[in-house]
Amino acid sequence: VGGTSADICLIADGEVLTESVNQASIDRRNVVLTNMRAQGVLDEAAYQEARAAPIRLAFDVYSHEDNIAPHFAEVLRLWFKDWAEANGYDPYKDGLVIHTTIDSRMQALAAQAVEEEMDRLPTTAVLMLLDRGPDVFLARRCDADGWLIKPIDAFRLRAAAAALLAGGDYAEGDQLDTSDEPTPEVAGA
Repeated sequence: VGGTSADICLIADGEVLTESVNQASIDRRNVVLTNMRAQGVLDEAAYQEARAAPIRLAFDVYSHEDNIAPHFAEVLRLWFKDWAEANGYDPYKDGLVIHTTIDSRMQALAAQAVEEEMDRLPTTAVLMLLDRGPDVFLARRCDADGWLIKPIDAFRLRAAAAALLAGGDYAEGDQLDTSDEPTPEVAGA
């Protein structure tokens, strides 16, 4: 690595730890420590210990599911992704952060109401009818219990319905499958 900078990353229990050996960062850190020692904030032992320690950064990878309105954030993310592609913009590369003005108290009340009502709703299996194999990612993204790829015939429709009614799932094809002939995979039946 170019001699002046290197980052060592490791992932432990979902947390990303980065140890920097960027010499400019170390030099700047040491200037700050020297000033702290000169001002009496650090004694010599603490100064030497801090100076010898590596620079470590621990951070959590952001997920839109971690915020108070994950469904809203997902809809906004999908809309913005389409807009960005149409306008030649890369929000990840360009470092864009979007802030919204959602009232957190109202969102918490809405989430509580949904949670209270969910117990009263019956569970309904979802079978998606897909136009083509590459659309499998849509079914997976929607957490569908099963999917069929067109053209649909009565035998496959019955097999999928039986699997879902028995509490299992039914999936045809693969996310990367572009063939015209789907291959069903029945699980949990």
